[in-house]
Order: sequence, then C-alpha cells, then structure tokens
Amino acid sequence: MIRAAAAAVALAVAMAGCTSGADDPGPTPSGRGGTAAPADFTETECPADVASVVVGEVTCGVLTVPEDRARPGNDVDLFVARIEPPEVLHEDPMFVAGTDLANLPNYGGVAPLAQRVGREVIMMDTRGVGHSRPSLACPEVDEIRTTALTSSTADEQARAAFLAAVDACHERLTADGVDPGAYHLAAMAADAEDLRTALGIEEWNVVSYGTASRIALEMVRRSPDHLRSVLLDSPEVPGVDPRVLAVDSTRAGLAAVLEACASARPCDDAFPDVDTLLDRALAALADDPLTVAMSPTGQESVDVLVDDALLLRLLRGMLSDGGSSGSLTRAASVPAVLDGAVDGRLPELAKTLATTVAGSPPYCLGYLPKCLPQHRASVGTAYSVLCHDVAPRHDDAEAARAAGTEDTAVAAAYGESPYLDVCDAWPVDGTQHTGTPDVDSPVESDLPVLALVGAFTPYSPEAVVREGLAGLSGTTLVVDPTGGHNVMGSDCLVSIRSAWLDDLDLGDDEQGCLADQETDWVTDLTELGAEPTPAGSERPTGPAGSGAGDLEGVWESALTRAEIRRALVAGGFGGLAERFFADEEIAAEGVRIRTTFEDGRFSQAYLGSDGAWQVGWEAGATITGDRVEITDEATGSTDTLRWRVADGRVRFAPVDSTLPLYNGIPEMAYLWAYFAADAHRRTE
Repeated sequence: MIRAAAAAVALAVAMAGCTSGADDPGPTPSGRGGTAAPADFTETECPADVASVVVGEVTCGVLTVPEDRARPGNDVDLFVARIEPPEVLHEDPMFVAGTDLANLPNYGGVAPLAQRVGREVIMMDTRGVGHSRPSLACPEVDEIRTTALTSSTADEQARAAFLAAVDACHERLTADGVDPGAYHLAAMAADAEDLRTALGIEEWNVVSYGTASRIALEMVRRSPDHLRSVLLDSPEVPGVDPRVLAVDSTRAGLAAVLEACASARPCDDAFPDVDTLLDRALAALADDPLTVAMSPTGQESVDVLVDDALLLRLLRGMLSDGGSSGSLTRAASVPAVLDGAVDGRLPELAKTLATTVAGSPPYCLGYLPKCLPQHRASVGTAYSVLCHDVAPRHDDAEAARAAGTEDTAVAAAYGESPYLDVCDAWPVDGTQHTGTPDVDSPVESDLPVLALVGAFTPYSPEAVVREGLAGLSGTTLVVDPTGGHNVMGSDCLVSIRSAWLDDLDLGDDEQGCLADQETDWVTDLTELGAEPTPAGSERPTGPAGSGAGDLEGVWESALTRAEIRRALVAGGFGGLAERFFADEEIAAEGVRIRTTFEDGRFSQAYLGSDGAWQVGWEAGATITGDRVEITDEATGSTDTLRWRVADGRVRFAPVDSTLPLYNGIPEMAYLWAYFAADAHRRTE
C-alpha cells in the first residue's frame, strides 16, 4: 500500500518506457482505397494508453467499414475496446457512443461502468477520432496557437490565420484521399450498427456523454430494434444550433451558479456582492485587458491576452467538465475566478490556467465542451459534423443576432468569433442525402431513455433537452442541482443510473440523494493554485523565510474513500478511483497515513490492520518557500508539492512529477490521493 520498494518504482518506469509513447503503433490502418466489406472485425493488441488506465480485463480490436457506404472504395478503421466485468450479471452489453464528439473516449473514466452494472462495456473511437484511422486531427490549426492566444477573440488577422489553417487541414486530408464529408452522424450511427452485427450482439444498451448524444439519438432513429435502453448524460439534441445556444445557455448557466453561491453561506460570505460579480469582472477586463504568460506542459510559453471575451469563454469551459480535469473546471470555482478578475489577480493563476487556456486547440475553449490536451480533440471531426449536419439546416447569421451587435463580451465571443466561420473553410455537402432521415429533425420512439443534466450546464439546459426529447415518450429526465456539463462524476447520479438500468424505471426514493447534493465552493484563488500567496494572507514561511521550520515534523491524516475520490476528481483522475482503491488495497473505511519531514528526509507510512505503522515510501526532501521537492534517490524522479500551514494543519497541492507512471497509474494521481485528499494534522 502507498509505495513498494524503490526498485519497483524503477521497474515501473522501465515498463512505461516499453509500453507507451511514440513507439507504440496502435491499431494498423488498412490501405487507402481498400475494399473491405462492412463489419470486418479483427482483434488487436490494446494500445498502452488504453491498457494502462482500464480497470479489469480489456480486449481490443478494429472494425473496418467503408468510408462512404454509398461509394465503396476507401476504408475506415475504427478502434474498439471491450471491458469485461468481474462477474457478468446481464448479457446485454453497454455500448458507449462517445464522450463528446471529436474527443478521445475517457477509457479510464468509463471502464468502471462494467463492474457497476455487471455488463460488458464496449467503446469505439468515432471515425476520425483517437486510435481510429484516418485521423481528422488538424495540426495545422494547432500551429496558429500563439496568434490566437495573443489576439482578441474577434481579431480579423487571427480570424484569417485560423480559417487558413482550417483550409490547409482540409486540403491535406483531401489530398491524402480522405473525404471529410463522410464523417457525419448518419455514418457514425451506421458504424455502431455494423459493430453490433459483427460482434453478434442481439441487443445492447447505448450510453453517451455530452455532444456524442447526437450519435446515440441517430442510432435510435435508424436501428431501434436492437436497443434495450438509452442513457444520455448532458445531451445535445437535434434541432438545436449549438452556435446559437451558446449565447443564452452561457448566460443562464453562469446566472444559476451565482444564484446558488448567494444561497450558500460560505460562498455568500466570501463574495457578498456575488450578484454583480460577473458584470464587474467582464467590465474590468474590457477596460483593462491583462497579458498573462502561460506555459502549458510540452509547449512554449505564450503571453495570452485575457480580455472579457476570453474570460467568458473560459467560464463556459469551466462548466463543461464536471471537475474531471481538475478543480478549476467545475462550477464551484466560478465565483473565485470572477472575484480574481475584478481584483486583477488572474496572473496569479497562470500555472492553473495554462493547460485550460493555452493548452487547448485554437477556438475550441468555450465552443466545444472538452478541449484539454488529454481529450486529444480531432477538431476536423467536430468541423465535419457541424458543417455537414448542423450548419446547412440553420441560419449562419442567427448566432450573431442572438449575441447582439453591442461592444460586449457576448458579442465578441459568440457573435464575432472565427469559429462561426469555420464551415467557409471546411466544405462538406450535407444536403446530398435526400430521401434519408434528417439528422436534425426530432427523434420519435417509445424506447426507455434516461437523460441526465446539470442545473449549471452551458451546453444542455433542462428546458432545451426536455423539448428536444419530446418525441421520446419513454424518457425520464433527472436534473443534478449541483452539476454542469457531464454529471456522471457524482456518486448520486451513478446510483440513479444503476437503479434505472436495472428496471428501466425510477422511483422517487431512488432519486432521494439529489436533495443532499452540495457544492464545495472555492472561496479563494489559493485553493486553485494561485501564486504568490496574496498579500495579507498567511504565508507558509519558517526560519529565514525558507519555510522548512513550519513543514518539518510529523503529520497524520485519516483519509476516507470519499475524500480520496474527491481529490482524484479534482486532479483530473476521477476515472482511476476504483483501480486506485483496488491496487492500493484501500479499506472501505479508508486509510490512516503518517507523513514525516525531518532533516532533509521524507517518509510516508500507513496504519496496518495490526495497529502498527508500516513505512511505504522514503525519499529525500528539499523545502524551498512554499514548495517541497521529494526526490527518490533510486530513480532520480522528483515530485513537487505546494504546501501551506495554518492552525496546526498542513494542506498540500500537487504541482508536478517527473515520474509518469507508477504501477500503471499516473504518479500525479498518487500525489492527489495521499497529499491533497485532506489536511494533515501535526502530531509532533
């Protein structure tokens, strides 16, 4: 538990080098111009980035289908991962239609579904996405990152650069024989049906997360006879133009967050004028935009122009993740960020903002739900769906009209953004399939459907979802009062889903946990990693300002599973919780740990069942200011944490680690679990 010997760490590093990275080819695509028949499924070895994060038995394969079923010629290879539960309780598997369009599926986060529902879970990378080939990723767009980040959202030169990059990506793909117009919703639904046939499955349940609901709903429209049920987490519905929806849903989502803050004493006490906070923050950055140097991991530093429009896009992005990518990306952090904007403190959040703002593809943040590097967005797939299935059926000018023409953040972000013009540079014909069902028309069925939405969502508001699913007479709609976009990270919603899946019905008692849902509000930017520590707050300094005197000593903490899970979610590792508990043998009641810093050394021990402390980790420790570096002499790896002492307790915030994996789990996950789950109390 906690740690094995240093040699095991070294072995983990060596194994990681052998099983992941650029040398891992993943599934091999078929040659362009092939003529493989539909539903040709071949088993393959699982890529390292899948095998290392999935709890339980996983097998992988490739489904080969025509790129265009109306014009056989080119083939598409679709990557498939199958996760078996420890015990199969039901023969009808769960098919995951996607975790937001254009994003790599969250294998580690979704895999525990198999154990929870006793069914096999089948995940397929959507055509153009992830391990599927060809990929519709656009490195050309990534190359204009600096131009986009150093310009205002509506800047004309940045617009020209963005559209030129989109056009260059389209040109490259077509020159390689790829037809971007074949990567649309009807084809994706047909891919799923071909997979079901190839695997010999008579009936399955379909689950989707976020905008991938459009695929799930298209499956309901086109092949309902083989569906037992449909689960939609934060669905985007047909008939709605997401470009227009962004205007009102962003306003409404933020208003709901601030209203909830005003009703919660800790939040209202911290921000007494919370009802005016959004307007004041936007006004502050409109009058005096900031330039903030940000250095996302693996990329060059860039001086980001943070104005009112970028802040609005950031806020929408913060409501789009449910906290699975860190504590910034959740509703609870919105008031603190707004307050920081009013006070000019956003530069203190440069490291925290770097990944979310500067690590995202240009003009993704605030437009697509998930844009962080780990989501590996194939933006070309998003463009194809938008330009093939949505834009031709809506008025392109409506978004600008909805946003207004005044010089406001809303107008700049959602009425004048280059993203609104992307279809000009991404030509696909979405009107040629006459006589087939219209993907933008309402879906009608009596299939059992469970739709889950959050009260703070800026992508799938309850009223819009309710109207969009009106043709599905078997729909049960559940609203998480504390959720944003994607609510499945909540234990309450997980229990509701499992209860519904058993009987395809939901009683009031099975939704009782909703009344107990609470928001753990962030009341100061330091909780999000702001540095330096704001003037007037307690600074963690010791003799000669080194900080060593305050941190040295023995600290203990009793960590519950719930606290560890929350910490993993805050760090972006929520999907690994079950595997972490299993690998670390965390008991149902949790674990008690003792952490010692003394004379340049560090150790961490856990209390065994025999009542004796057992040391699991020893290393060197260097304390400098509010940071401590823990160095494992055997491997040379270094873990860095920020710390703060107050009232006899120390709180840690993981900063970085040079060790990618330990026992197949990211080292940063261990730091979040054992250091950040709760404060540690001084004992000596």
